[in-house]
Amino acid sequence: MFGMTIGEVARATGVAASAIRYYEKAGLMPAPPRSSKARRYDADAVGRLEVILLAREAGFSIAETQLFLSGFGPETRPAERWGELAVRKIKELDAEIALRRRMKSLLKASFQCGCIRLEDCERVMGRQRLKSPRSRPSRGALDQKTRNALVTEDALLAGYRVMAADAVREGEATEWADALIGDATRSDG
Repeated sequence: MFGMTIGEVARATGVAASAIRYYEKAGLMPAPPRSSKARRYDADAVGRLEVILLAREAGFSIAETQLFLSGFGPETRPAERWGELAVRKIKELDAEIALRRRMKSLLKASFQCGCIRLEDCERVMGRQRLKSPRSRPSRGALDQKTRNALVTEDALLAGYRVMAADAVREGEATEWADALIGDATRSDG
């Protein structure tokens, strides 16, 4: 199959010709030989493109794909290359999944308090925060970010129950505070 045009490769792989040119420009694919100023590809180029597509589908960036393709010595087997990069990518995915779970929990559990006015929520939440300040993780603290992302819906509701109990103790009881405390009492006993 030597001498396929870029259009033929695009049709065979389902990849746009512009993407193929981009992969060449990014150094993921070697520049093909030309015939009458037109690119000509062989089956090896199609195979290389399939490997690139697999890496991209697995979530590797262009730079990570480049590293997989040519960032190792020629004696390094493909499985070793993939394994080394996959370990890093899985850690990133685990952190991303934890973050998405935290976001989902917050979306489900937040503002279930029954406050009539937003100002009531702000007052209770502000006072609670002042009692236990939140520390901000540094940008590079992936482990801290992961720990912060492991907030569950139950833990969030427990936090609201603590805020409600504080509101009752401080004489600012509301229906929602009474309901949350009552739910906690019933579930504990």
